[in-house]
Amino acid sequence: MDKFFSLFGKFMLVVLVIGALAGGGYYLGNSGKVKIGTPAPAQIAVSTTAITPQPTLIPINKITTVTAGVGAESGLSFTKYTIDVPQAWIPNHTYTNEGTAIDTLTITSGAYEIKIYQAATGGAMCLYPGDPDFAGPSSKFNTFVELTTKD
Repeated sequence: MDKFFSLFGKFMLVVLVIGALAGGGYYLGNSGKVKIGTPAPAQIAVSTTAITPQPTLIPINKITTVTAGVGAESGLSFTKYTIDVPQAWIPNHTYTNEGTAIDTLTITSGAYEIKIYQAATGGAMCLYPGDPDFAGPSSKFNTFVELTTKD
């Protein structure tokens, strides 16, 4: 019986090797990568000059640099900041210090408005869309957009 399985194993090994070769030849023959007896296509010289589109830079003419903020002298934890305002935007900066420092920089362009507000709000919580109502002092805002700066 051991001789039977020994011969059967060798037979199966030979069948697997022949099957793999035949299957591989069939696959390569039908894939179009290797064609036996087919002449090579004529070689054509083609110029391959790559055309890379260049980005169009839109110059932004800075009309003004605004320094705003209440600063450390106010006793608050804010710092002064500097912002470059492009030509299409109009800055409006107000600062008052009648007991409590309040600094507001509003930059507008058409219907768009960016407002940077620094003041002592008494620890009032800022509420944005999706936040639950707060029973204590709070300021509710309609929109929130995160700003990312270079620093």
